[in-house]
Amino acid sequence: MSKTGRVLRIEKTSIHDGEGLRTVVFLKGCPLRCKWCSTPESQRMEIEKRYGKDMTVEEVVKEICKDEIFFFHSGGGVTISGGEVLMQADFAKEILIFYMEQRIPTAIETSLYSSYDITD
Repeated sequence: MSKTGRVLRIEKTSIHDGEGLRTVVFLKGCPLRCKWCSTPESQRMEIEKRYGKDMTVEEVVKEICKDEIFFFHSGGGVTISGGEVLMQADFAKEILIFYMEQRIPTAIETSLYSSYDITD
């Protein structure tokens, strides 16, 4: 785990982004500009005033680990959202692999707006 990504925020105890209580990692950057976007502050890749910071996979995992007890009792897990997750596919993949190895449910929210080879 050595990748660094641009994170908008980490939201705890979400009930709208998968089953059970979930921790959602919102990433920065999206090539789309949907008028109905629920997190327009995630669209730009740049760190904006109060919106976003660079984090390593280790930092993200350390923050999420604080919520593991809730995952086991509610059937929840970790969701990676955005922006567009596939703009930072390698970063997201490392986080997801870590939690899949821990047998904690994972999910992503994506438009799949990326090149085909990113999705392998």
